[in-house]
Amino acid sequence: MKRLLIVCFNIALASYIRRLVEEGRIGTGERSVEVLHFFELCSRVLDEPIRYEGEKNEYYHSCRNMMLEAVQAGQSHVAPYDAICIDEAQDFDEFMLCAVVGLLRKGGDLLIAIDPEQTLYRRGFSWKSIGVDVAGNRTVSLTSAYRGTVELRQFAARLLGRQTAEGEPAQLSFAFPGHDTHGEPPVLRRCASREEQAELVAREVAELVERGEYRRSEIAVVYDDKVYGSAQGPDGLRYGSKEGVKRLKATLERHGVPVRWVSRDYRAKEEFDVTTDRVTLISVHSAKGLDFDLVYLLPQEQDPPPDEQRDALRRLYVGVTRARHRLVVPFVSGGTAVQWLEKALRT
Repeated sequence: MKRLLIVCFNIALASYIRRLVEEGRIGTGERSVEVLHFFELCSRVLDEPIRYEGEKNEYYHSCRNMMLEAVQAGQSHVAPYDAICIDEAQDFDEFMLCAVVGLLRKGGDLLIAIDPEQTLYRRGFSWKSIGVDVAGNRTVSLTSAYRGTVELRQFAARLLGRQTAEGEPAQLSFAFPGHDTHGEPPVLRRCASREEQAELVAREVAELVERGEYRRSEIAVVYDDKVYGSAQGPDGLRYGSKEGVKRLKATLERHGVPVRWVSRDYRAKEEFDVTTDRVTLISVHSAKGLDFDLVYLLPQEQDPPPDEQRDALRRLYVGVTRARHRLVVPFVSGGTAVQWLEKALRT
């Protein structure tokens, strides 16, 4: 039996992919298909426990470096894989990628999937730096969208400032031939306070589920909890207080809406199951790679400093593209993110 590894950075995405593999009746485990997030793989290579959250960035850099050294020295506690798929590879830096690629047996198959439009971390690499030869016809650019209505795809493209003269997004989202679907344009709604914002989301979700328009498992409330300041954590970012998210969760539950708060902690991400009959409450970073029929996006309303505007726009784009059919953006203040969204609607 050949050994296949699927690895990504996002813990919740790893849980989602693992569920898909299991539903496909494909064996999982060390002798078949393993689906791991990066630091879970790192822990196995080193045969040491790693704290997946709550540590400063230096701690995770040290773990990453020790993994790379172990792999290069032939001291990995994980046997080589026959094939490796690295999903959302833009989330990895060159040291992470070198460590993962080093686990591939000689002559094995390697698939690296990258979406540069969804780069949320200030990481980078070159193919040469990770020892991968992409000369010839070994790279493929996908030109077909697999999520989103025409209206949502065009909106997302305009958000990044990309549009052809004919009005169709230039690069980001061409539908499968004959499978274009249309729907409502995104909706922006101003609220007087955070409390009103939470009430709006909770009330609408409860009504939509009651009318049978959406199942709870098809709905996500996506929030951007990035704050600006010194970096910390395994992803090099700093996050704000969770008190506002707790209040939002309580408001949803008060309206009779069961909620699964995926980004609460590592354990919640690890146990994420998209089929559970609950509304998903999730951060932008944890939502990468996932999609839902209906998304309520709560944008970051703190204005980013000039050197972080590009990152803020990317996070907003990731949040927008989590929606397959309908996107609603309730906001309180008219900060930079809301101005970007309003411009994309007007264009």
